[in-house]
Amino acid sequence: MKRICNLTTTHTRNDQRVFLKECLTEKQNYEVHLVVCDGESDELKEGIHVHALKRFKTQFRRVTFSTFEVYRKAKALKADIYVFHDPDFLWLALLLKRRDSAVIWDCHEVYFEKKRPIQKTLWFLHHILFWLFKWLAPLIVRHLDGAIAPCNGIKDWLAALGCKKCYLLHNYALKRQFWCIEPPNYNKAVQHILYIGSFSTSRNIHILIQAIALCKHKNVRLTLCGSNARKPYETYCRQLSGWSRVEFYRDANRKVIRDLQGECFASVVSYAFFEKSGSSPAKFFEYMALSLPIILGGNNVTEFFKDLVYNNGHPLGLVVDSDPQAIANAIDYLYENKEVARTMGMNGRKAFETKYNFESEADGFLKFLEEVSQSKNPNK
Repeated sequence: MKRICNLTTTHTRNDQRVFLKECLTEKQNYEVHLVVCDGESDELKEGIHVHALKRFKTQFRRVTFSTFEVYRKAKALKADIYVFHDPDFLWLALLLKRRDSAVIWDCHEVYFEKKRPIQKTLWFLHHILFWLFKWLAPLIVRHLDGAIAPCNGIKDWLAALGCKKCYLLHNYALKRQFWCIEPPNYNKAVQHILYIGSFSTSRNIHILIQAIALCKHKNVRLTLCGSNARKPYETYCRQLSGWSRVEFYRDANRKVIRDLQGECFASVVSYAFFEKSGSSPAKFFEYMALSLPIILGGNNVTEFFKDLVYNNGHPLGLVVDSDPQAIANAIDYLYENKEVARTMGMNGRKAFETKYNFESEADGFLKFLEEVSQSKNPNK
């Protein structure tokens, strides 16, 4: 059996996309190994060989020390296919290319288009790394055997960098995680709006909090299940007037979210520049699985997501501008029209079950991996 090795310096061994979606899908045809930098112990997890390396907290140490340790481990495993999930690994990726080994980049977002917030310590090194990777990316990507993108915006960006073979692997939710979810009971006094995801400026959390403050119905509350909050940004959000109407659950697990879902009449997604900037909101598809209507607030929303919301005349939510008042108006409308909200939620659940689930992507993903592998060694 061929061996495939997934490499990451930032994601955990339980990561939704890396482990639960890709690794467990690859297990159907390959012996799967996962190299992570979490400082824990090695284990055989659901048939996946997990190799743990030391965890470095700072970005500079992760890009240098962690990536080199991951490279050493990956080289020792002698896999037929290597899939790396972080741009940090770009500078070493080509060293894994052998006559029989394929190297693929699973690119989760658009990188190097603008500078990220830089830590105060070693600021000059962060500047150097940013410009170095931005210069190296086009030179390296064109020599990779393939790439994986979660949305068209990222796929187009990779093509512009010179990627010759890129596969679109949508970040849909897993059907097996949501098979027993009951829809919300709209006959109860449901009065919450659900948000799940990162607590960050790119997700426009402050706009959601401003929007909830503008809602006409003062009993409506925002259930915020967030993670990865930067302290200054969280402090700023807590000072907004709408925070008194927020119930914040930091790093809520799936059981907590399922319990909270029964108290919600809608969900919300709001991005600053949506898919144009490489955003592919996995939570969007989880809301569909939870039978919740979706309020989609964003600038430059692509046709894919607009068509998905409109759903051939069977809408599963509302599309509005990423503006507090527009989002507040949408919340009020769904709160006042619970039967409309129920119908939209059921439309979303049906679309999820029939098409927009990750299991429907599995065959195409495995076929892409086999094509890349065969292109390296057609005789195998």
